[in-house]
Amino acid sequence: MRRIKKFTLAFFLVVLLLCGTLWGLIRTTVGLHFLIKNIVYWVPGLIIQNIEGKSNDLTLKGIQYQMPGFEVKVKEIHLALHFFCQTSLKFCIDDFTLNDLDMVIETQKLPSTEKVSDQPFTDLRIPYPLFLKNLRLTNLNVTIDDTHISLAHFRTQADWQGRTLSLISPQISGLLVSLPEALEKLQAPALIHPAKSNDQTSSTEAKRSLTNSSLKKNIRQDLLDFFAQPLLPALPDFHFPLNIQIKKLTAEQLRIVGDTDILIHSLQLEAKSDNQHIQLDKLKVSFPFGSFSAHGKATFSDQWPIVLKIDSLIKIPPLLEEEKIQFNLTGKLQKQLKFTADFSGSISAQLNATTTLSKSGLPLTMTLTSSQLQWPFKGDPEHKINNLQLKLNGKATNYALSLTGKMKSADLPPAEFSLDGKGNLQQFHLILLRLKLLQGQADLLGMIDWSKAISWDSVLTLKGIDTKKQWPEWPAQFNGKISTRGSIDGERWQLQIPDVLFEGEVQNKPFKVSGFLKGDRAGQWKISSFDMAFGNNKLNIKGDLTHQWVLDMNIDAPTLQDGLPSIAGQLKGALKLRGDLTKPQLEAHFIANQLKWKNFSIHQIKLDANLHSLDQIKGQLVLQVEKLKQSDFMLHHLMLNAKGTEKQHQLALQLKSEPLSGNFALKGDFNRQKQIWDLKLNKTDIRTLSWNWHLNHPTSIKYFHHAQKVTIQPHCWENIQAKLCLPDMIEATKSGGQLRMQLNRFDLAMLKPFLSSGTAIFGNITGDAQMKWTAEDHFPTAELSLVGHDVKIRQNIEDNPLNIVFNNLKLGVQLSHHQAQINTLISLKNNGQMQGNLKISDLQGKRTLSGKIDIDQISLEPINTVLDKNETITGVLNSHLDMSGNSKNPLLYGDISLKHFAINGSWMPVNMASPSHLLINFKGTKSTLKGVIATEKGQINLLGNANWDHIDDWRANISAKGDQIRVTFPPIVKLDIAPDILFEAKPKLLTLKGLIEVPWARIKAEKIPPNVVDVSSYKVMLNDQLQPIIPQKTAIPINTHLNIQIGEDVELDAFGLKAQLQGTLKVQQDQYGMGLQGQINTSSGSFHAYGQDLLVKKGHLIFSGPTKPFLNIEAIRNPENITPGYTAGIRVTGNANAPKIEIFSDPVLSQQEALSYLIRGQAIDQSSGTDSSLMTSMLINIGILQTGNLIGEIGGAFGISRLTLDTQGVGDNSQVVVSGYLNKNLQLKYGVDIFDSLATLTLRYQLMPRLYLEAISGIGQALDLLYQFGF
Repeated sequence: MRRIKKFTLAFFLVVLLLCGTLWGLIRTTVGLHFLIKNIVYWVPGLIIQNIEGKSNDLTLKGIQYQMPGFEVKVKEIHLALHFFCQTSLKFCIDDFTLNDLDMVIETQKLPSTEKVSDQPFTDLRIPYPLFLKNLRLTNLNVTIDDTHISLAHFRTQADWQGRTLSLISPQISGLLVSLPEALEKLQAPALIHPAKSNDQTSSTEAKRSLTNSSLKKNIRQDLLDFFAQPLLPALPDFHFPLNIQIKKLTAEQLRIVGDTDILIHSLQLEAKSDNQHIQLDKLKVSFPFGSFSAHGKATFSDQWPIVLKIDSLIKIPPLLEEEKIQFNLTGKLQKQLKFTADFSGSISAQLNATTTLSKSGLPLTMTLTSSQLQWPFKGDPEHKINNLQLKLNGKATNYALSLTGKMKSADLPPAEFSLDGKGNLQQFHLILLRLKLLQGQADLLGMIDWSKAISWDSVLTLKGIDTKKQWPEWPAQFNGKISTRGSIDGERWQLQIPDVLFEGEVQNKPFKVSGFLKGDRAGQWKISSFDMAFGNNKLNIKGDLTHQWVLDMNIDAPTLQDGLPSIAGQLKGALKLRGDLTKPQLEAHFIANQLKWKNFSIHQIKLDANLHSLDQIKGQLVLQVEKLKQSDFMLHHLMLNAKGTEKQHQLALQLKSEPLSGNFALKGDFNRQKQIWDLKLNKTDIRTLSWNWHLNHPTSIKYFHHAQKVTIQPHCWENIQAKLCLPDMIEATKSGGQLRMQLNRFDLAMLKPFLSSGTAIFGNITGDAQMKWTAEDHFPTAELSLVGHDVKIRQNIEDNPLNIVFNNLKLGVQLSHHQAQINTLISLKNNGQMQGNLKISDLQGKRTLSGKIDIDQISLEPINTVLDKNETITGVLNSHLDMSGNSKNPLLYGDISLKHFAINGSWMPVNMASPSHLLINFKGTKSTLKGVIATEKGQINLLGNANWDHIDDWRANISAKGDQIRVTFPPIVKLDIAPDILFEAKPKLLTLKGLIEVPWARIKAEKIPPNVVDVSSYKVMLNDQLQPIIPQKTAIPINTHLNIQIGEDVELDAFGLKAQLQGTLKVQQDQYGMGLQGQINTSSGSFHAYGQDLLVKKGHLIFSGPTKPFLNIEAIRNPENITPGYTAGIRVTGNANAPKIEIFSDPVLSQQEALSYLIRGQAIDQSSGTDSSLMTSMLINIGILQTGNLIGEIGGAFGISRLTLDTQGVGDNSQVVVSGYLNKNLQLKYGVDIFDSLATLTLRYQLMPRLYLEAISGIGQALDLLYQFGF
């Protein structure tokens, strides 16, 4: 006993010593490094290149491990251990980070392992609590056989206590799972098979038939075996060995690639498991075509009950906008499951199903109902189904099916349908399919069986069909019946229609179809008789196509319009087919007159054919077409005549149409023994537009059947202004060929029919082209070279010619080795040049691009020739651009610059000064803009950028900043502006925003005649055909947010108002239109009214949405020129469209007294005649103000522009004056004194902008020369 105690004590001391030693090694840096190095030493295939730090900050780098079938490489692992957490008694890992893992597993090469016990593992627990504060995995790549998994980032916290593991806020991003393809691609069969003997063919077909029969038998047996067992076998109770809690898991960019590509944008998950229970608290998934959320629970015992609810939103534009689908699954997996689906949105339907997966045959009860379905799902429906109800009951081995509903279509008659049927794994019996439509019904019944071969037997019956209500233009009433039966077994098939009979009336004409026919894959057809009659139109087909052909067809249709809507004309003809498959004999005669169908018509078409094949094929075919017209195409005449024998035959074609006409003639000789066809093309010419082409000499064309070769002798196509030649013989075989063409001359004047009026092109082009091809290459090898000689383009713009003369004009194209090269050179006379080349590689794949475009010193000054005398444009354009990328993602590098740029003219609001310049720099799919627009006063700085990484989501913006830019709109407006604006462009939105300051402005406008009014909002613009022009909507909507700041030195002199303006305006534009917000104020100034210059006491122009402001202006007579103690003036209020003008006074006086104080500055003296005259003058003046529009309309009727009625003078010298313009420079005035009826006639002619010649005739006559000064 004493020895046992000593041994036990010694054992525990040794164990304690070993643990203490291990603890000491882990806790010290040297010991930990020593321990890891020994692990590397004792583990074969393990490599660790670098070890840094201690247990609370350990870093391992360059880790590798390799064994048969398994290899792993890790760039870096970081581990931070704290053996005891500070706040709790847990083993803590502060950080475990793994970066760049590559793992490859080949399961076939893995060493065999011992058999694992079948006993289920039900309990997994940890003896001491573990807390992992930070677990981070980045850039993981795992390959297991043909499956590849990559993970960009994973991060979580974990807490493991006992048998409960909690994952806290896991984050996953960039997960890609690539699965192997489910099915291997089948090798395509050869297109050409060597010749086989009849025995070989029969043997092959027999083997193929046997294989198909065996395959069908296996499939049928597999289906029977599959449904003979329960779909879901008995499930044992299951216990989770570890309880797992997942709290707030988020994932982004998950993708599974295989037979189906699945992309998940984002995922959120909260779930937990407890022994035999699992609960899904939250699952949200977002994918390209929608999203769904789910919650539920399940128990893995007691027949496995389950409850699951899924809410989904599907978006498949433009097919589906937003389709909501709610799924519910309840029941027990081992007993009965109930499944429901509720569709709401574009599709409205309800699905209810009940099944028992644990029973054989898959018992299923299903009902699908919908009050309304339509196609397309969005917008106006083309097809609609109402009250749809589908029922399915039974098992896969014995089920019953029923379907009912109502159907409406845009182009089809409304119908009610019902279907009843039953089936099993071998056949389906259609008890009845009934369609109630067109005042009658159609019944279909039959059976389809696939137990041995696919065979069917069906009968279609029509009763009481009447189309008059649906198609009044084609009334028809008929009944009928058609029976069909047949089978398909592999490549063999047969069809029999034993009974066809339809009778009735079409367009009040008798109609009948009857017949019998049968046929099979061997081409054995028997038509006992097939007859069709529409009124006076009759068709009869009768005969056999078996070993001997005896088939006759006769048609006699003098009135096609009797039976077919929108078709008219006459057709008559006969066809006879005799002989057999090897020696057919054909005789046909057809003639049709006045054929019409919609916008297609033929005056006459005639066909005569007589072909015989005995020792040689011989015969004649004549086709004649007269006046064929379809829309804008017109064929006046076509005559095709082919006749002769194999040894000697000829073909002639005459064609006259718009725009193509011509004559073609061929002679041929076919040598049956050598299998050579020798053709000679002669007497050939082609006429199109103003071009006439003809063949310079007869040309030989040969076809060698055995060698599969075609040769064409050298020849040329000539025109008065052009010549195109094939100088070498063309030879094309099944292995390849070559072709060479020369363009000896091509006068560019031939392009005149394709050019717009005012455009002319001169010069000529020569060129050369070569092409070679082989059967192995997908692309030929080709070269093309075009050179221009004395090329000039003249464009007339408003009677001013713009001439562009080219020194050099070259184009070269090369195609070889799956790549294309394009080179261009354009050199302008007395100007710069543009040179470019583009190379496209891998034409069948990515189509990689490389090349450059250079523009060298191209001046804009030639444009001055089309500008007016005082308008000029200058500038020099240069560019150096490099292209790369591919056809789907082209990249551009380099810059485009415009230097010494200036545009000046009377229409320009600013006077530009050189040097202005623009520079655009390209960097791949991005570009930047820098520029300066220099004016005589101030400059505008331009900055911008653009991005087209995604061509469907391009973006661009330009900012413009300037200071004291002088802008002039003569003769009305001069102003200085300081813009600071930004223009942004996107595919579906343009935005303009920023600030424009106006520190100085002078606005002076002459008085607008009273007859000038806005264009009516009810105007309708008409085109040349007097049809209303629909205003085009802006392709891209524009949003504007501009602030306009009016400074302290802005003066207005317009419409009698002289004032200084100040204020702020906000310009806003959106989908609802343009509006203004803000206020403009004037604190001083004068307002001319009633012949007086009134002082502005206050003035406000208030904008609140519409561009027409609200007015609040008050002006009074100068206090120095009015009776002391009195104030008189006018007040203007209301909307600018219809302002309210009123006269006021202080103290309050009558309107007559107030008007006297406003105009005269004193009260009315009732005893004075002078005061009476003044009042008369004022009343006339007020009346004239109300009749301005009427006077303007009278002037327009007599051809006098700007006709106005006004007053001049005051008191006894007042006049009523009518004035107007007889032409642009000649003004006529006629005035009559109010109180003495003296008349004055004045003619004024404008000699120069400020110089006038005026003649006056009244009491006296005068001729004056007037010059107007401006200050």
